[in-house]
Amino acid sequence: MKKNKEITFETAMFDNLAFAYSEGLFEAFTIQTQGREFSCYLNIFDNFVNDENYDLVLRFLEGMPVMYKKARAEINANYQTNELMKYFIQSQVEEMEEKYLLPYFEAKSLAEITPERFIDKLEMRMITIAPTKDGGCDCTLDFSIDPELSDELLVFRFDKNFEIYDISHES
Repeated sequence: MKKNKEITFETAMFDNLAFAYSEGLFEAFTIQTQGREFSCYLNIFDNFVNDENYDLVLRFLEGMPVMYKKARAEINANYQTNELMKYFIQSQVEEMEEKYLLPYFEAKSLAEITPERFIDKLEMRMITIAPTKDGGCDCTLDFSIDPELSDELLVFRFDKNFEIYDISHES
């Protein structure tokens, strides 16, 4: 692949994307899906999109609403029973300063910041399409509360069939 080759995608969610192969893409978008609107970054690794994986990258871009819906469903179904999700929520409420948390959650006390309130504030903040160690490709969706308050992420990794194969807590 030529170092300065331009990569282009036409997508429903992101409109027309164009970037240099050697530079990849890192750009902010306003996304509307599932009745929510939020700002999110799209990251496509540099020196990655080529003739062999172009169609898969496009598939991930077009499948974003499906993956978002699956991640949200996983959060909603398991935030009370999944130990990782419980820790993700609990640790942030316990470790962050009250003076920032209370206004953000529109609460009068920490006791009012329930897990339900917390997950309602979670938004997708980053989409990353990147190579895997085995030469394949996957897509990750990073969820967090306001990045000005916390750098903690709940990360969902999807395979080429839009199935979640890993959930992790990262910072």
